[in-house]
Amino acid sequence: MNGAPGTSPHPFAPPRVVVRDFMDRVNAYVLEINNVDIKVGGATQWSDEAQVLGFGCWMQTSIGKTFVAYFAGSRASAETAPDYARQLWLVIDSSIFDLSSGPVSIDLKQSVTERSFTVRQENRTIAALRYKYPFHRGLTNKLLGDPFLAEPDLLGLVIELAKSPRSTR
Repeated sequence: MNGAPGTSPHPFAPPRVVVRDFMDRVNAYVLEINNVDIKVGGATQWSDEAQVLGFGCWMQTSIGKTFVAYFAGSRASAETAPDYARQLWLVIDSSIFDLSSGPVSIDLKQSVTERSFTVRQENRTIAALRYKYPFHRGLTNKLLGDPFLAEPDLLGLVIELAKSPRSTR
Protein backbone atom coordinates (compact mmCIF):
# COMPACT_ATOMS: atom_id res chain seq x y z
CA MET A 1 0.00 0.00 0.00
CA ASN A 2 1.39 3.34 -0.99
CA GLY A 3 0.34 5.99 1.47
CA ALA A 4 1.68 8.63 3.78
CA PRO A 5 2.65 7.43 7.25
CA GLY A 6 0.08 8.19 9.90
CA THR A 7 -2.90 8.44 7.55
CA SER A 8 -4.52 5.21 8.68
CA PRO A 9 -6.57 4.21 10.51
CA HIS A 10 -8.58 7.39 10.91
CA PRO A 11 -9.69 8.12 14.50
CA PHE A 12 -13.19 9.19 13.47
CA ALA A 13 -14.09 6.19 11.32
CA PRO A 14 -16.98 4.04 12.54
CA PRO A 15 -15.70 0.90 14.35
CA ARG A 16 -17.83 -1.51 12.30
CA VAL A 17 -19.01 -1.05 8.73
CA VAL A 18 -20.98 -3.27 6.36
CA VAL A 19 -20.26 -2.84 2.64
CA ARG A 20 -22.07 -4.63 -0.18
CA ASP A 21 -19.95 -6.73 -2.56
CA PHE A 22 -19.47 -4.49 -5.59
CA MET A 23 -19.31 -7.34 -8.08
CA ASP A 24 -22.20 -9.63 -7.08
CA ARG A 25 -24.44 -7.11 -5.22
CA VAL A 26 -25.73 -9.91 -2.96
CA ASN A 27 -23.00 -10.65 -0.45
CA ALA A 28 -21.48 -8.17 1.98
CA TYR A 29 -18.26 -7.70 3.93
CA VAL A 30 -18.07 -6.57 7.54
CA LEU A 31 -15.13 -4.24 8.19
CA GLU A 32 -13.84 -4.04 11.77
CA ILE A 33 -11.90 -0.78 12.16
CA ASN A 34 -9.71 -0.24 15.22
CA ASN A 35 -6.64 1.79 16.19
CA VAL A 36 -4.23 -0.66 14.60
CA ASP A 37 -5.76 -2.04 11.43
CA ILE A 38 -8.83 -2.98 9.42
CA LYS A 39 -10.09 -6.55 9.40
CA VAL A 40 -12.23 -7.63 6.45
CA GLY A 41 -14.68 -10.40 7.20
CA GLY A 42 -15.48 -13.01 4.58
CA ALA A 43 -18.26 -12.38 2.09
CA THR A 44 -21.61 -13.38 3.50
CA GLN A 45 -25.23 -12.89 2.46
CA TRP A 46 -26.60 -9.76 4.06
CA SER A 47 -30.30 -8.96 4.08
CA ASP A 48 -30.54 -5.86 6.29
CA GLU A 49 -29.98 -3.11 3.71
CA ALA A 50 -30.30 -0.40 6.39
CA GLN A 51 -26.91 -1.46 7.79
CA VAL A 52 -25.06 -1.28 4.46
CA LEU A 53 -23.00 1.91 4.15
CA GLY A 54 -21.17 1.36 0.85
CA PHE A 55 -19.53 -1.06 -1.57
CA GLY A 56 -16.28 -3.03 -1.64
CA CYS A 57 -14.50 -5.86 -3.42
CA TRP A 58 -11.21 -7.69 -3.73
CA MET A 59 -9.12 -6.51 -6.70
CA GLN A 60 -5.96 -7.86 -8.26
CA THR A 61 -3.58 -4.89 -8.19
CA SER A 62 0.10 -4.16 -8.70
CA ILE A 63 0.67 -5.01 -5.01
CA GLY A 64 -1.35 -8.24 -5.11
CA LYS A 65 -4.88 -9.04 -4.00
CA THR A 66 -6.21 -5.88 -2.35
CA PHE A 67 -9.49 -5.06 -0.66
CA VAL A 68 -10.95 -1.74 -1.84
CA ALA A 69 -14.13 -0.15 -0.51
CA TYR A 70 -15.95 3.12 -0.13
CA PHE A 71 -18.63 3.91 2.41
CA ALA A 72 -20.59 6.75 3.97
CA GLY A 73 -20.05 7.83 7.54
CA SER A 74 -23.69 7.18 8.41
CA ARG A 75 -27.12 6.25 7.21
CA ALA A 76 -30.32 7.42 8.85
CA SER A 77 -32.89 4.66 9.23
CA ALA A 78 -35.35 6.53 7.00
CA GLU A 79 -32.81 7.04 4.17
CA THR A 80 -32.95 4.77 1.15
CA ALA A 81 -29.20 5.14 0.54
CA PRO A 82 -26.11 6.05 2.57
CA ASP A 83 -25.25 9.76 2.82
CA TYR A 84 -22.08 9.92 0.70
CA ALA A 85 -22.38 13.71 0.38
CA ARG A 86 -21.91 14.26 4.11
CA GLN A 87 -18.94 11.93 4.63
CA LEU A 88 -17.10 9.60 2.25
CA TRP A 89 -14.50 7.06 3.37
CA LEU A 90 -12.12 5.07 1.15
CA VAL A 91 -10.45 1.81 2.21
CA ILE A 92 -7.47 0.48 0.29
CA ASP A 93 -5.92 -2.66 1.74
CA SER A 94 -5.58 -1.90 5.46
CA SER A 95 -5.61 1.91 5.15
CA ILE A 96 -8.61 4.19 5.51
CA PHE A 97 -8.97 7.72 4.16
CA ASP A 98 -11.57 10.39 4.91
CA LEU A 99 -12.25 11.94 1.49
CA SER A 100 -14.50 14.59 3.02
CA SER A 101 -12.02 15.95 5.59
CA GLY A 102 -10.48 18.55 3.32
CA PRO A 103 -9.43 19.32 -0.21
CA VAL A 104 -8.80 16.01 -1.96
CA SER A 105 -7.89 15.40 -5.58
CA ILE A 106 -8.31 12.01 -7.19
CA ASP A 107 -6.68 11.09 -10.48
CA LEU A 108 -7.54 8.10 -12.59
CA LYS A 109 -5.23 7.55 -15.54
CA GLN A 110 -5.92 4.94 -18.21
CA SER A 111 -3.32 3.17 -20.31
CA VAL A 112 -4.08 0.45 -22.84
CA THR A 113 -4.10 -2.32 -20.21
CA GLU A 114 -4.32 -0.76 -16.74
CA ARG A 115 -5.50 2.13 -14.62
CA SER A 116 -3.57 4.17 -12.11
CA PHE A 117 -5.60 5.57 -9.19
CA THR A 118 -4.04 8.30 -7.02
CA VAL A 119 -5.49 10.23 -4.07
CA ARG A 120 -3.81 13.49 -3.04
CA GLN A 121 -4.52 15.73 -0.09
CA GLU A 122 -2.79 19.10 0.18
CA ASN A 123 -0.45 18.21 -2.73
CA ARG A 124 0.70 15.01 -0.99
CA THR A 125 -0.05 11.52 -2.27
CA ILE A 126 -1.91 9.59 0.40
CA ALA A 127 -2.86 6.54 -1.69
CA ALA A 128 -1.86 5.09 -5.04
CA LEU A 129 -2.88 1.89 -6.76
CA ARG A 130 -2.47 0.32 -10.21
CA TYR A 131 -4.79 -2.37 -11.51
CA LYS A 132 -5.59 -4.16 -14.76
CA TYR A 133 -8.42 -2.49 -16.63
CA PRO A 134 -8.20 -2.72 -20.42
CA PHE A 135 -9.14 0.43 -22.30
CA HIS A 136 -12.12 -1.23 -24.03
CA ARG A 137 -13.94 -1.71 -20.70
CA GLY A 138 -14.11 2.03 -20.03
CA LEU A 139 -15.11 2.67 -23.64
CA THR A 140 -17.87 0.05 -23.42
CA ASN A 141 -19.17 1.68 -20.21
CA LYS A 142 -19.39 5.06 -21.95
CA LEU A 143 -21.01 3.69 -25.10
CA LEU A 144 -23.66 1.74 -23.18
CA GLY A 145 -24.34 4.67 -20.87
CA ASP A 146 -24.69 2.38 -17.86
CA PRO A 147 -21.54 1.36 -15.99
CA PHE A 148 -23.25 -1.75 -14.60
CA LEU A 149 -23.98 -3.25 -18.04
CA ALA A 150 -20.27 -3.65 -18.67
CA GLU A 151 -17.72 -4.62 -16.02
CA PRO A 152 -17.96 -1.87 -13.40
CA ASP A 153 -15.03 -0.01 -11.90
CA LEU A 154 -15.32 0.62 -8.16
CA LEU A 155 -12.56 3.25 -8.07
CA GLY A 156 -14.08 5.12 -11.01
CA LEU A 157 -17.28 5.38 -8.99
CA VAL A 158 -15.34 6.73 -5.98
CA ILE A 159 -14.16 9.61 -8.17
CA GLU A 160 -17.73 10.48 -9.14
CA LEU A 161 -18.85 10.42 -5.49
CA ALA A 162 -15.88 12.53 -4.38
CA LYS A 163 -16.70 15.15 -7.05
CA SER A 164 -20.32 15.47 -5.89
CA PRO A 165 -21.13 18.55 -3.79
CA ARG A 166 -20.65 18.10 -0.06
CA SER A 167 -23.41 18.97 2.34
CA THR A 168 -22.64 21.16 5.32
CA ARG A 169 -21.91 19.39 8.56
